[in-house]
Amino acid sequence: MRIQDISTFDQIAKALGISTGYLRRLLFEERDNFYTEIEIPKKNGDSRKIFVPSDELLQLQKKLNTILISSFNPSSRAFGFVQGRSTVQNASLHLKKKYILNIDLLNFFPSISSGRVRSMFINYFKLSSIVASTLTNLCCHPDGFLPQGAPTSPTISNILCKTLDKELINLARKLGKITYSRYADDITFSTNSTFSRKLVRRNNGEICLGNELIEIVEKNGFEINSSKTRLQNNNQHQEVTGIKVNRKLNIDRRFIRKIRAMLFSIESNLDDLSIPATKFAESDYKGDSIGRLMKVIKGMISYVGMVRGKNDALFIGLAKRFNKLLLVVDQFKDEKPIVIDSGLSQLPNLVCVVPQTNIQLWKKDNEMNIFSEIDYGQGTGFLIKGIGIVSNYHVFEFVIDSIKDGFLPRETEYFVNLRFGASQSKKISAKISFFSEELDLVILIPEDQIILNNGFERELREPEQNETITLLGYPDFSEGDQLKMERGDYLRTTFSKKVEMYEISPIIFAGNSGGPIINKSDKVIGIATEGRRIALNRAIPIKYVDEEKLTTLTYTLFKF
Repeated sequence: MRIQDISTFDQIAKALGISTGYLRRLLFEERDNFYTEIEIPKKNGDSRKIFVPSDELLQLQKKLNTILISSFNPSSRAFGFVQGRSTVQNASLHLKKKYILNIDLLNFFPSISSGRVRSMFINYFKLSSIVASTLTNLCCHPDGFLPQGAPTSPTISNILCKTLDKELINLARKLGKITYSRYADDITFSTNSTFSRKLVRRNNGEICLGNELIEIVEKNGFEINSSKTRLQNNNQHQEVTGIKVNRKLNIDRRFIRKIRAMLFSIESNLDDLSIPATKFAESDYKGDSIGRLMKVIKGMISYVGMVRGKNDALFIGLAKRFNKLLLVVDQFKDEKPIVIDSGLSQLPNLVCVVPQTNIQLWKKDNEMNIFSEIDYGQGTGFLIKGIGIVSNYHVFEFVIDSIKDGFLPRETEYFVNLRFGASQSKKISAKISFFSEELDLVILIPEDQIILNNGFERELREPEQNETITLLGYPDFSEGDQLKMERGDYLRTTFSKKVEMYEISPIIFAGNSGGPIINKSDKVIGIATEGRRIALNRAIPIKYVDEEKLTTLTYTLFKF
């Protein structure tokens, strides 16, 4: 539904999934209890007022915000509070620029009156007076302003700023090759030439903004916070929305030092975690419990990865320190590790889903045969660099039996469609190259062999007892499922029909068959093969996945 489709009070209630009586009671009886005011500290020592909606109002505002988001197209240069856009994308527009001008809008949310919001509903969305007034009362503070803290406020601010964005984009074009962007109340202009004096100039060291720029901002109902106006050249520290943009996207060193100090404090006080919790609670971090402090650290490290990239050495080092703490402190065990590019962030692209039904076999001449009558279940596979796609024999047994029994001619090359990254649905074709029933092992070669430049590395050394491992796969896969990771331990090496097997503690559920088992270095130690829910979960040692060894095995081995 779009907001434009609402024309009556009753339709507002219906769109929000409530009765008209409930909506009237909320608006007329609970209005004075809509918000709780709190103050949070700013970096400069000041405080910011946040208005927390009541639980009832919050739920309605979330629903209304979803409708608002689907009802308008934000400016292409608005990066704050827009799905799929971020501070990183905003900063990237101004990377390696000779000059950067930063402008801040004063009291951004509170400066937007309820009268402006009501006018927006009437003039922009063409709503009736009663509908506009009702929606304004749901979105605005009873004292008549847009509250920071309501989920609808960011979206409404972007709607109201569309004209501002358009006019400032046009100004930037008119005055030269100037790039413009806005992240909430943070406006940035940048150029590789010299800014026009009609936009900004220095007068005895003071930054003076052009009259037309000031007029556009004020005409749109805002005021420039002159104390935060900055003009930077490329010989200075250039920053956009907290990200350094001189030569590459980067983060202030003080931010990195804080992360390291927090990690070090926890690592040094594992016997008494109240020490780091208390220390950082006193520094205005909401770390009154060590669990909350770890969530803060995780968010900070993830931000480093977002800015510098997931393959950045600094990010990987911080992430691995964080993940290591998750393994050694019991009360962190339910916290998920940080995804890093030394393996984990690439996992959806390296681990594949073997289709659950109707596997497709493609002949070399692209003629297709579909075996829809075969019900074989579902499994997992994964890519090993330079070798191929690895999975279990029993996952592909129906295909292999069809060929062995003469149902399909052996002289024909067949390609199986596999899907890498369930959320991305990237499909590739691969040919079964080797298999061994005794090893429960299959190796497929992708049709596009350039893919073999990617993949997991193998860990050929024997694992140590109780070494930490992670089982990866798509158990009981349904459309849209994410890759599942289950941590546990390597237990021991046993033998099954003279074949070495690793016993592991992670439970191998249906659909996990053929999935990789990786160590703390994100290298593969084995392939999941057999699961018994509670006990006897087994993996094939990765040492068997070697083309030279496969061709000389004494086990029954069939090569296409």
